[in-house]
Amino acid sequence: MRHLSGSPDRKLPRRWSSIPVRGSYTRMLESRAYQVQLLSVVPPVSVRVDGKTVVQAGEGKVGWWYDGEHTTLNILTGKTSSKNGAKVDVVLPSSPKANERR
Repeated sequence: MRHLSGSPDRKLPRRWSSIPVRGSYTRMLESRAYQVQLLSVVPPVSVRVDGKTVVQAGEGKVGWWYDGEHTTLNILTGKTSSKNGAKVDVVLPSSPKANERR
């Protein structure tokens, strides 16, 4: 995944996007899932994939989960079109105290 846009203002969403497939080849995957890991962050206010809210889920399940020991947010998307890629938006808390909880 590559970083597309973001802002130092934690109230605004951070956005990451996969690079869509260009061209085609025999037996090319038509869809795939993506896993995103954000390091050194606090638990999110919200997570959206392709504009749809993603629910908190258990480790390894489609959705998001937070690893407090390693301060890592993990996001696993469901399958999405390889030709479109996936857009992941994360909103982190705006409170400075949220960063002190680590």
